[in-house]
Amino acid sequence: MITNKKKRNEKYIFFYAQPLLFFFITFIIYLFLSFFQSKSIWEPSGLHYFNFLADAFLNGQFHFRLMPPTTHDLILFDNKIYAYWPPFPAILMMPFVAIFGVNFSDILFTVFLGSLNVSLFSILMTELNKKNVISLDRIKQAMIVIFFAFGTVYVTMVPLGRVWFTSSVVSIFCILLAYIATVKYDGYWAFLLTGIAISAAFTTRMHLFLVGIWPAWYLLSKNWKLPKQKLMKLIFVGLLPLFISGLLIFYYNFTRFGNIFDLGYAYHNMGEIFRADYMKYGGFNLHYVPINLYYQYIAYPFLMKDMSNFFMGGSLFLLSPVFFAVFSAFKDNDKKISNFVLVVTIFLTNIPILLLMGTGFVQFGPRYTLDFIIPLLILTAIGMKYWNNRILFLLTLISIFQYTVGLFLLMKAVG
Repeated sequence: MITNKKKRNEKYIFFYAQPLLFFFITFIIYLFLSFFQSKSIWEPSGLHYFNFLADAFLNGQFHFRLMPPTTHDLILFDNKIYAYWPPFPAILMMPFVAIFGVNFSDILFTVFLGSLNVSLFSILMTELNKKNVISLDRIKQAMIVIFFAFGTVYVTMVPLGRVWFTSSVVSIFCILLAYIATVKYDGYWAFLLTGIAISAAFTTRMHLFLVGIWPAWYLLSKNWKLPKQKLMKLIFVGLLPLFISGLLIFYYNFTRFGNIFDLGYAYHNMGEIFRADYMKYGGFNLHYVPINLYYQYIAYPFLMKDMSNFFMGGSLFLLSPVFFAVFSAFKDNDKKISNFVLVVTIFLTNIPILLLMGTGFVQFGPRYTLDFIIPLLILTAIGMKYWNNRILFLLTLISIFQYTVGLFLLMKAVG
């Protein structure tokens, strides 16, 4: 009797774990959440700079053709306005801007793409299960997808639009495509599609080529016994998109600022709270590591005595306690090499984040950790195998509750 009931529950959960259904459910929920902000879902966020960059590209130029509502965080150089963010999100938005103009809703864009990411993540979990990278039953597999969608800092990015959050949502889209291509396909297609997707991530947030470490290891380990000449051809196919995208970024930088390495960061109209530190330490410095570590891994916003620090960040593990399952992943000796490479991927991707000026303010939770959330979730999934479903369910609910409260407070703060 109990066995039959368990099977029925698993079938029910598995039905809801289907990617297409996950897309529609999350789309409805994200759309519903977005209605609680001051901006209409049908209007741009007001900080929709990628729309203006897409418009510039459509008109054959790199500087803004039209004046945005504000120049906060934009580059003012040679009497022209530029964006310092890498261009791929704007490229992705070009068809929509071509049809609807610069006032196309970036909120609707992130809600749609954010929901698609949840669907892609469920596909990735299924593929990883097939390849024995993770070993989750149907209930746990559905649970980690729900956790990603609503129990992590990701849920605060999707309903709001805004250039910074759009960049994160697009970068996760690229990383998910890369990891799916890595585990799902074989031969040239695996290397080529992974390379293209990592290149797209690189041209969204430039240090994200580092997230390609685990896919590179996985592909190499799977094909290591091939003749060396064929293996070298596969490696060339995988690296070629990254090489081309690097050249295009060099051209993009040189055309704008006369230097292939100049992103324009020094010229951007930064917030006043950052200016003094920037003048003294620059954009990247060891000086920023302690404060970034604190607001990414230690600080608990709900216990902040000074509410002005509430939106500086928040502990990755305390706000999303399901992530504690990461530490159980190392019980699995059969996957110790893969786990080690995942840790290296996370660690190296985190270095530029820790050195960066600014914690990600204004935010609820550590939004910069989204740069490595996919390998982190894979490690979490490996560790979840050893955890009781009831404990996981409880911790998932706690995560969702905390981020739901945080999201509404964030919406109120940003207006």
